[in-house]
Amino acid sequence: MMEFEEFKKKCQKTPTSIWGKYVGNLLATRVSYLLYCYTNVSANTVTWLSFGTGLCAALFFYLGGHLYYVVGAIFYLVSYILDCIDGQLARVRNCLTLFGAWLDLTLDRTLMIILGFALSFSWHRDMGQSSIFIFMFIFISIFLLNLVPVIFLYREKKNSNNVLLFCNNSFFLGIIDKFKTKLKSIGLYFPPVDMNEMLVLIFFISPLFYIVDKIIPIVCVWIALHSLVFTFLVPAARMKYDKN
Repeated sequence: MMEFEEFKKKCQKTPTSIWGKYVGNLLATRVSYLLYCYTNVSANTVTWLSFGTGLCAALFFYLGGHLYYVVGAIFYLVSYILDCIDGQLARVRNCLTLFGAWLDLTLDRTLMIILGFALSFSWHRDMGQSSIFIFMFIFISIFLLNLVPVIFLYREKKNSNNVLLFCNNSFFLGIIDKFKTKLKSIGLYFPPVDMNEMLVLIFFISPLFYIVDKIIPIVCVWIALHSLVFTFLVPAARMKYDKN
């Protein structure tokens, strides 16, 4: 049986956020190690389990009320952990496939759209506040822009089996990269925002503490802090960014 330390080296990716470090790496890796040692569950099966758990979160968000929001937040956390596990199992078993990458990306983006609809609709229905729709419209539009190319890109790349190229070839990421390049050309920096942290703020923190109406200023402050730290406090990271 493979030792845990060896398992970690094979399956973990370099974390890009505190959330990824302590939840994605520490917690999810321990669960995936148990699955690797004592089950034959496939990475694609875990992907479907993550999607199903996320749908449960969306259902509880839709039902509304603080108690259901807390339950929905817990289901979202489980879904996130499972979403980390599927890639870890695929890497350690050396079974990364283009179909697996496509399935993971497609279900992940579809789930974010469903969660966004469920959370914004229930908050508007229960609290009568429509401002959340503005934020969720932008949020859902981003994932729709990313989902459609992912679906069609698989048809173009399915014979190459280049998983890394497929995962990185994102319409939305392309727009962000062009925006970063434009800012860098005039001496400004785009903060290294981690999407998983933003999703945690929206679908875990805000429903858990029943502050969905505060999500817009929370996200704005969070991005501003990222930008402040990146611009003034992390010169080494900025130098690395300039080389890319």
